[in-house]
Amino acid sequence: MSQPKRQVGLKMAAKKSTKPKSNRASQNHVKLAAKTTATAAETFPTPASIPLQTEYAIGDRISHPMFGHGTVTAIDADTLTIKFEGNVVKQILDGYVKPRKG
Repeated sequence: MSQPKRQVGLKMAAKKSTKPKSNRASQNHVKLAAKTTATAAETFPTPASIPLQTEYAIGDRISHPMFGHGTVTAIDADTLTIKFEGNVVKQILDGYVKPRKG
């Protein structure tokens, strides 16, 4: 009579370490994060400290691909209030318009 074949390697008992885990890596991470946060706050300017400016002035004539030709009537940072043909008034970021030629 033949003996049943042994299945080797299918079930291996995982050994659990009896050594206590070190918190050194997590402590270093916390120290590094504290240093990075302190220097980042000093290095990067806050959005309020960066003045937004536009190349347009009140009265400039512009062109918009959807609304057509218009005139700048007010400016708030980089947002233009523009009066288009047909008395349509829109507020548009200055990046979406082009100066009108002639």
